[in-house]
Amino acid sequence: MPEWLLSEKLAELLYDDHAASDPGVYALAIDVPDGGVETLARDWLDHYPATPPYLRTLVDAERVIYVGAAKNVRARIEDHLQGDVRKASLPRVWGVSDVVRVWWFEDADRAFEREHGLAMDLDHDTDVGTYVHSR
Repeated sequence: MPEWLLSEKLAELLYDDHAASDPGVYALAIDVPDGGVETLARDWLDHYPATPPYLRTLVDAERVIYVGAAKNVRARIEDHLQGDVRKASLPRVWGVSDVVRVWWFEDADRAFEREHGLAMDLDHDTDVGTYVHSR
């Protein structure tokens, strides 16, 4: 996802006088390729020494969403897109194709408290065939 597209997408998701640098919980669409277990395992093993227990779920998923929290949403998503430091496993292996959703918070602690619950809510609200991943 190019920088200009990130800026546009975050602008669409801002509300209630929030800034893209505010704390929040974000959901990113991950570019998991079509392919079998061997293809995804090979991709994963290029970055990590062992495959994750949810690899089969990734193979069967029609869509994969990664959910995270940050004290600065824009900076954290930029980490996922560009940085080699502090990059979560799914974005590192396959990359980010879109920002699906952002829940903005006044306080970073509250964003981190809500991360898992919002991921579970998103998982329940999405179509069958979507895998939602969070810490």
